[in-house]
Amino acid sequence: MRWFCCGRQLRSKREDQYKVTGKETEDALPTLNEPQFSWQSRRDLDMERFRMHDLDGAIEVRREVGGQPIAVENCKESVLIVLDHTATVTVDDCRDCLIVLGPCAGRREFLFALIITLFNIVFVRDCERCTVLVACQQLRTRDCRSLRLGLHCTTQPIIEGTKEAIFYPLALYYNTIKEDIRAAHLSVFNNNTATVHDFTPDKTVPNFKIINEVLVLAEHHNLALSSQGISTDVASSAIPVRRSGKGERFFVYAGQSEESDEVFLDRCMEFVRLISMNSDFCLISTQDIDLFKQGCSLPISTNSFVRLVVIELCGQPSELPSVLSAGGELSFLCVPQHDTTDFATALSHISQLSLS
Repeated sequence: MRWFCCGRQLRSKREDQYKVTGKETEDALPTLNEPQFSWQSRRDLDMERFRMHDLDGAIEVRREVGGQPIAVENCKESVLIVLDHTATVTVDDCRDCLIVLGPCAGRREFLFALIITLFNIVFVRDCERCTVLVACQQLRTRDCRSLRLGLHCTTQPIIEGTKEAIFYPLALYYNTIKEDIRAAHLSVFNNNTATVHDFTPDKTVPNFKIINEVLVLAEHHNLALSSQGISTDVASSAIPVRRSGKGERFFVYAGQSEESDEVFLDRCMEFVRLISMNSDFCLISTQDIDLFKQGCSLPISTNSFVRLVVIELCGQPSELPSVLSAGGELSFLCVPQHDTTDFATALSHISQLSLS
């Protein structure tokens, strides 16, 4: 109480000293701009821009979403497309729809000196016979039936009360997808789609299965997507597409030192494209590793790197030198064969830590 009294006392003395009144003070002193928080200064949004609802047999496209949440509700036999990065996406009560979503991921908020990571999620609820293509940070389904999911997910997908869900690798390209992936803070080389967790497992029949071949769309869906500049071909995909294959497995890697993230990731994707054009190899998995946080256990020298992209291949080892030399400027190295087991164990440990 003393502090407030003193404050009043000082203010009273100051007014007496300069002989001003409250009204004169308001007129004389300039208006100061009070600090505003980000949530106070957001522009008014037309929320209908971020909803697609009650559509039947339509093709609906949203662009310039700018990281806002999207809601898709009560649509039937429609093609629903979002070509921008998003925050949380909810898909509710849809039937027989093709839904193509731009990258969806978390963001960081700074609040009272604490950094809080908000997981923005793709929720699919009460839907039947729908096909969803998306790269996201987290995916959850609930009370759904007969879903086909072309998915790139950096955390563990979760299903609940869901039957007949099929997960496929995501192959996707449109002209701004690289920028949207970067804006969503996703890594195209971290993919945990194959680690689906079922909260309500059926003891007799599995509720989901994982297919290692790219999802094949109906012809009319392909035409609808191509009319919007969207491709689901593996060769043009902005996201590495894993495949199943036979042969010996081995690892190649590239390290980032002084180059920018964008240049480094472009270099790695160029190598992926080189592999995809070579019939002697199949891409099994990829991993993006922050060496400051995760890389100390790897049995290779990483002293000059801050980041590592690892690609697991299968095929004929005798053909690998020709591929590495063909991509000489891409600077990929092969993990020695005698270190492969230890390297795979270390990668598995890093992956488990990232999911925990």
